[in-house]
Amino acid sequence: MSFEFNIIYTPGTATGLAPLVNSLLAWSDCTFRLVANGCPADEESFLRHFCDRSSRLTFLSLPTEKMIPHGKALFFLHQQTQ
Repeated sequence: MSFEFNIIYTPGTATGLAPLVNSLLAWSDCTFRLVANGCPADEESFLRHFCDRSSRLTFLSLPTEKMIPHGKALFFLHQQTQ
């Protein structure tokens, strides 16, 4: 059984957290969804391309133009798994 974890990115965090994802991929067999929460277009593009590097990565942009509170983002993601 493989687990999928969400990693939520807020504006300004996409490139800085990339090494974390590489480490998670190297040391686990889990899959990860990189979630953009209000990130600008260039960061979303970076995250999309980053996901192309591994079949264990997927990308999702929350359906909002501005960053939403973390709890609301988690609630939205939880609703996607139902």
